[in-house]
Amino acid sequence: MRRILLAVVVAGLSIAGWARAQVSPVYVTVDRVSMSSNSISISGIPEGGGAVTTQQAFNSNDPVYRDECHRMLLLALSKPGQYLAHLDGSTCTVKVAAP
Repeated sequence: MRRILLAVVVAGLSIAGWARAQVSPVYVTVDRVSMSSNSISISGIPEGGGAVTTQQAFNSNDPVYRDECHRMLLLALSKPGQYLAHLDGSTCTVKVAAP
């Protein structure tokens, strides 16, 4: 019984670690934003990182919401370091960085 419980706990921890590794980064600087018919791609330096990464994570069939996200990301692009940008699935967030 102990072996089964230990295996379940270890499997749970490895799944939690994998899920944590799959979290999309928060970008401190945005270097490039590109938009296709139903998705947005962002390139920049993630929080805690030193190299530029690219992520295509925003997918939406709603053109109004996609355009709104694109405008917010362009604001983050125009003022490096002043905004934090985050794309995750169909969620797009841009907020002011802490002073």
